[in-house]
Amino acid sequence: MFYGMWKYSRAWVITILTLMVSHAQDEMAKKKKTESIVITATQTYIKKHGLKAFAEEYYNLLGTKPTAVINEKNKHLALALGLADFVKDLPVKVSKKKVLTAVGPKRFKADRKSLSAFFLEQNALLDGAQQQMLGWHFAASDNYASVMSNDKRLVSVGWNVSAEIKGGKDFSSYTFGMVGCTALAAVAGDGSVHFSHFDGVANGTQVKIFSDFQKRFANPDVYVIGYHAKTLAAAVKSVNSKLRIYVHAKAKYLETNYTVHLARKNGELIISHASTAVAGDYISSIHNGSYGRWFAHGRFSEILPPADKSFVKTSLIEYK
Repeated sequence: MFYGMWKYSRAWVITILTLMVSHAQDEMAKKKKTESIVITATQTYIKKHGLKAFAEEYYNLLGTKPTAVINEKNKHLALALGLADFVKDLPVKVSKKKVLTAVGPKRFKADRKSLSAFFLEQNALLDGAQQQMLGWHFAASDNYASVMSNDKRLVSVGWNVSAEIKGGKDFSSYTFGMVGCTALAAVAGDGSVHFSHFDGVANGTQVKIFSDFQKRFANPDVYVIGYHAKTLAAAVKSVNSKLRIYVHAKAKYLETNYTVHLARKNGELIISHASTAVAGDYISSIHNGSYGRWFAHGRFSEILPPADKSFVKTSLIEYK
């Protein structure tokens, strides 16, 4: 009798485990299918309309705008992003609350993760700065306080954060969306690099993080870039008067956006930047609290880097 009960229980357990595995496989297949649809629609839209047009459309459909406009031009992208309920009787305006409810937070985050991985692989479709920006953008936290790096020493530095790149090997790092903020870089004698991007006129946290770096690496060369570059340079100088500090003062405050590139190539340090105009509702959109901490869901087309050939060597003067 006990043997029969054991056989029955064992068969029941095996059946349950089989069903669980089957369900997990079905969910995985469904996820991969969804990822494939999103990536295909994204790639098709970019090839047909351009990268900036895709960024504008994503902001229209899923960003902090109060309403999404779905039309014949973007309907396939809307379908891929989970808005099938609204793709009828076009054009149509849909409140963003309805859009986000339809998509759901789980899919919303999963799609952004897939897009991040997709953009980081697009050597043929995008230039290097664009790859790193979009890979970082779609993986970043809502407040953009994220650093992304990989084993190729490609580093993307977000907002109100810093990164440290150890040793003297080659690397390539960017920080994006520098409108009113300031970038600070420091290069130590052994080649190690500190790179930060903070808001404010002379952000105390930015100064403190740098101070900790220079305590470990004696008298690094310092580079400060931004509208408030000279003010931050003065604060840094007060930490250590022996520092050699070089500044680049951004000419316009909120009217232009800088993408700053800090790299080492074949042992040579490279500091360059690209400047683009800020227009439309960029400033207000990134300060729209619809998502809690909102930056990553604003009009990010305004901080897209241009082609790599548009970057120019950053002119730096020594701060005395």
